[in-house]
Amino acid sequence: MDIKRISWILIPSLLALILFVNGFQNKDNGHQESTHSEEPWVFRSVLDWRARMVTLELDDEFWVAYDAQYASIYKVWQDGV
Repeated sequence: MDIKRISWILIPSLLALILFVNGFQNKDNGHQESTHSEEPWVFRSVLDWRARMVTLELDDEFWVAYDAQYASIYKVWQDGV
């Protein structure tokens, strides 16, 4: 198995796991309040002059950019976009 084949399986699985775990962090007595505003928290973007980026808000302060062209995580940072 080559690295590209593994990354096509591993990277989306890791992103799904991060989003799944993040969903349970905001629970309070069975109620989960959304911390997201009306703006989308997953969107396509151009980041550092690189096209085909998928940007995800993991929390109010943490973001991750996934490079769809190379099937890899490009950048994780704190604060906003």
